[in-house]
Amino acid sequence: ANFPEDPFVLVVQNLSPMLANELLTTAAVAVITEQGSATSHSAIITKASGLPTVMGVVGALELESGQTLLIDATSGQVFVEPSEEDRAHYAEATEPSTRVLQVLPDLSDLPVALLANVGSSQEAGNVLRSGSRGIGLFRTELLYLGRTEPPTRAEQVFEYSKLFARMSGKRVVVRVLDLDSDKPLPFLSPAGTGRYANRGLQVLLANRQVLVDQLEALALAHSYYPEAKLWVMAPMVLNAEQAIEFARLARSVGLTRVGIMVEVPELCDAKVLKQILPEIDFVSIGTNDLTQYVLGKSRHDTDLGLSQARSPQVMSAIKTVVAACQKARKPVGICGEAASDPDSAKLFVKLGVESLSASPALIPQLAAELLDSGKVKRRWLPKA
Repeated sequence: ANFPEDPFVLVVQNLSPMLANELLTTAAVAVITEQGSATSHSAIITKASGLPTVMGVVGALELESGQTLLIDATSGQVFVEPSEEDRAHYAEATEPSTRVLQVLPDLSDLPVALLANVGSSQEAGNVLRSGSRGIGLFRTELLYLGRTEPPTRAEQVFEYSKLFARMSGKRVVVRVLDLDSDKPLPFLSPAGTGRYANRGLQVLLANRQVLVDQLEALALAHSYYPEAKLWVMAPMVLNAEQAIEFARLARSVGLTRVGIMVEVPELCDAKVLKQILPEIDFVSIGTNDLTQYVLGKSRHDTDLGLSQARSPQVMSAIKTVVAACQKARKPVGICGEAASDPDSAKLFVKLGVESLSASPALIPQLAAELLDSGKVKRRWLPKA
């Protein structure tokens, strides 16, 4: 796409992950879409890079070039030709974000590890400035998007090494390639049927060499920078057999800290978790997909907001996972977008999660909210 050189707000009907990735190197200052939701992969990419994004704005395509917009990406509001009162109300919030990052609370007082979600090694600086204890979700799919062939192991080692070099002494949780219906990759054969068709780990297991290459690249890059605390996890695991197969494959190439993401209701079962937990080292709950599947919604439903993660059905599923991990003494964290929502985050902490992972720009405010709510004592705290 051809983008203007002067600052602009992109208004589109839909935002694909590929277009979202392109925007990160342009003069875009915000994104508005008519369709989609705050938990879409495209929104995650833009928000993680600090680009204000509002999805699902009815009538967005009626906006005209030259209009003045005030965009509140936190609440999802767009003001067209805002009044002086509106401008004054938002004046402080529109100060450069670096001002916020310079005044960090003492995160050591928190009863939970705050980690950052990133999509590339270029975001390492944001992670360090946020005051977080590391990276809770490194989305590796940006290495693969828009290609007809997968990246070589050398290309992957280069990218991972740049990240690990900056994360000495800090945790780095890497999610291997996460395929989704809105991220087509022509070099991968499809796998699965039903609502989970062509999602997550099952596709990687059906394209084993792509998975092996990525795992070997991660192990090699980590051997160059072993001071980074590397944790590697599989996305969209559907059953115990897949989880165990991934864990054994990852360990066979030299990775020592291996986990899974819980994103489907089928894994939120004490009996299934009892089979899985002895084989893995940690669990990360992806609230975006878990909420969608528990409630029987589409990720693109405009009413699928962050608060939906607090619904009784979703919280019950999360509680089951956390309880099983506590019993097995395995760390369990939240890396979905709901982790950055203070109201949801407080509930997760009370349940006993070990970590919350959010966009680096949101961590200082999240930390302040958690500190204001008072310390929450837990029965256990696993080693980092």
